[in-house]
Amino acid sequence: MATTLRFEATINQHIAYFVPRNGEIQVDFLRRVFDMLYVDLRTDSEGGGSTKGAITCEQIQNLRIAVPPVNEQFEIASWLKVKSDEFVALIEQAELAIGLLQEGRSTLISAAISGKIDVRNCTPKEAA
Repeated sequence: MATTLRFEATINQHIAYFVPRNGEIQVDFLRRVFDMLYVDLRTDSEGGGSTKGAITCEQIQNLRIAVPPVNEQFEIASWLKVKSDEFVALIEQAELAIGLLQEGRSTLISAAISGKIDVRNCTPKEAA
């Protein structure tokens, strides 16, 4: 999991950090690169016999990352942020719809069990 800290923090042996230098790499772009690489790095780590499943500093040191010009990095990171926000909104809408459908299902079952609606003559629809 990657995140961007814009304040001073304490780290331990389970955290690696990067401080971009010389303005060569845009922070949000680099974070998105690590978001993308996370599963591959974990899989590589677990396949290497590690019992902790941790990403190692050696793995990170050996990474080769394509670094486009800074203005392109900014555009890429901005586009990914917009798309990510869109996906978050869609997920929230889907979760709300699921909750409403589950509530409706429970209400319908409760009404059928309590006899508030008559379901004796209802038959399941055949699959088309």
